[in-house]
Amino acid sequence: MNKFLGKKWEYWFIPINNATIKINDKIVFVQPKEDGIMKIEIRRVPILLIISRRC
Repeated sequence: MNKFLGKKWEYWFIPINNATIKINDKIVFVQPKEDGIMKIEIRRVPILLIISRRC
């Protein structure tokens, strides 16, 4: 599935879901063995902070 989910969301992961989340073809989350709630929020970041973290 490849669809826009918004800028802020919560998802309840249960073992049956077997979910993997990718951003730009890079895996950022793999389904944990136990259930739980994941909260995601997308925010703007200043370009200087992005550049400084790459060094």
